[in-house]
Amino acid sequence: MEEHEVAIVGAGPAGSVCAKELAKAGVDVVLFDHSHPREKPCGGAIPARIFQDFKIPKEIIEREIHYIILGDDNGNYARIPQKKGGIVVLRKKFDHYWLKEAVKAGAKFYDEKVNRVEKGKEWTLKTSKRTVKAKTLIGADGANSIVRKTVLGPIPKEHLSHGIFYHIKHSKRYMKEKFEDAIELHFIGKPHIEFGYFWIFPKLDVVNVGIASRLGTSHLKEILDKFLREHERAKRINLNDKIETFAHLIPSAASPKFFDLPTTGQNWILIGDAAGHVNPITGEGIFYAMTDGKLSAKAYLEGDLSLFENYWRKNYGSDMYIGSRLKKFVYNQSIITRLIKAASKDRVINSIMGDMIACRQPYNKLLVNLILNLPRLIFV
Repeated sequence: MEEHEVAIVGAGPAGSVCAKELAKAGVDVVLFDHSHPREKPCGGAIPARIFQDFKIPKEIIEREIHYIILGDDNGNYARIPQKKGGIVVLRKKFDHYWLKEAVKAGAKFYDEKVNRVEKGKEWTLKTSKRTVKAKTLIGADGANSIVRKTVLGPIPKEHLSHGIFYHIKHSKRYMKEKFEDAIELHFIGKPHIEFGYFWIFPKLDVVNVGIASRLGTSHLKEILDKFLREHERAKRINLNDKIETFAHLIPSAASPKFFDLPTTGQNWILIGDAAGHVNPITGEGIFYAMTDGKLSAKAYLEGDLSLFENYWRKNYGSDMYIGSRLKKFVYNQSIITRLIKAASKDRVINSIMGDMIACRQPYNKLLVNLILNLPRLIFV
């Protein structure tokens, strides 16, 4: 039976970054994930603030984001310029890069699924091939986390969304001619979907088209297919036999109370999607996952896992708490239409909407800015 200081379940950006940081410091860490190479129902858009803490090599960047295009169900559009709008990546390539970085730093990796987690004086993890013991357990295994179920219970259904998306291959030349460096979010709202949107994210030779909505929304694939057939912004997309389909659960906090739940215990930490750390408005989670990986490793190396609670709350807690409060406001169809119409005409509202989608400002500052500029919305 193997024994390690730390076992991490899940080798997405959260788990791999954490494993890398720990291994660099000489910690004996083992990492489990059976899903590589994999894609996720994620557009792969990452805000520019990722560059503040991480070096992202050019070879895993598919496109830089220069514009955000927002649309509603009434044919209104807002085009928002982005000086530093972030990047778009392929999750298969991006996630695999960070896994390789963790292994290069000295983390041990098993391409195996953890089927059982047992708590005793130490943690016991069981796969179909082996049993491993570890003093500390880190759950980075997504919204359906086995670690979270063991230490805290599953994420309640009201705090989950589900998404489905297509990867549709085109030639690089076609992608360059037909798609600018812009991500698109189209809010169609009820009765079709709730707390979600369609997205169109172009990459080098693939366009990523998807839809996310509150868990329980039925016929999601049919709604997405209708969007592709009928929406004017989807006419550039050639439906062919090279379509790959993906589906997944996504944390999506319905109220601030969700974030009162602990993410640490005496000898465990939850990070990334397993902690529910996904922006409640935009659904973006890669930045938070990687930041969690770094902050959780920092807490472990400082000898106090509970420090992670302080670190993530200070770093981006307002995104989670205020974002979950603003969610119903933003996803109200009449309000989103007013916001988009205002952003199409008013430079200040255009900038505020860009800050919200690209997460350039903490949401507490963004909320104050929005309140101060309410007359611009009222008289649009």
